[in-house]
Amino acid sequence: MFDGMIQFDQDHKRVANNIEAVKEKMISKKRKLLKD
Repeated sequence: MFDGMIQFDQDHKRVANNIEAVKEKMISKKRKLLKD
């Protein structure tokens, strides 16, 4: 039970990190488009 909660928390953090990474990529793409 407790192990499952820890696993869920780790998965949630991983998803949050992925979302942040995607945001960073989108921002960098927009900056490149604005520069061109």
